[in-house]
Amino acid sequence: MRYFKFRTCNNDNFEALENYKIYASLLSDFNDPFEGDAWEDTEADFSIQTHNQGERQELKISLNNRSYYCISASNNDEILCENIQMWSHYADSHKGFCVEYNEHLFDSLVQNKGENTFVQIEYNDSLPEFSSEWEKKDRNQRILSIVSRKSEGWKLEQEIRLIFRGNGLKSISKESIVAIYLGCKINEYDELVLRHIANKMNIPCFKMKKSKQLYKLQIDDEKE
Repeated sequence: MRYFKFRTCNNDNFEALENYKIYASLLSDFNDPFEGDAWEDTEADFSIQTHNQGERQELKISLNNRSYYCISASNNDEILCENIQMWSHYADSHKGFCVEYNEHLFDSLVQNKGENTFVQIEYNDSLPEFSSEWEKKDRNQRILSIVSRKSEGWKLEQEIRLIFRGNGLKSISKESIVAIYLGCKINEYDELVLRHIANKMNIPCFKMKKSKQLYKLQIDDEKE
């Protein structure tokens, strides 16, 4: 598998990249208004509703005590860094950059084993439900049930979430970064900065370009 993260160009992101850091964000910082939501049957008896209300509050606290680093996964037959929509949504309309990782990125989860984990997003237009099935799950399983589901409309992201205790910068393995890709509309200064960082890290740096015949992005193989 190949893993990608699309970023905007700013000093914080440049510094984090150069120092092998990733920033794990809170659910409340995400762009999906349904993050952390679940539904319950309002026709259930009062005791079940009361229990679910209490459970909702406890889960909300637990969800807010965790942070998330979202990446997009693709197999070797598809190159997600060529996805036009991902560049448009998450890399400042093609003026940003994209980092490719390998499986060593998941080594960052080992530092606090038992607290940190990862999930692959399930795409489903139905929200998770508070039901009798929740009684069979522990608190962590309930949290994962909520944060591992998004609507079908987000399916193009092919998302995996790394989950940590506490938000902020997290260290990653120096072996985890494979390459840097530059947006086709990146400005000259940001391109120079990222090429310098890539050279310092001894990893390849590629620039995206528009196809001359298709509505498609391509990796520019020309040497700089």
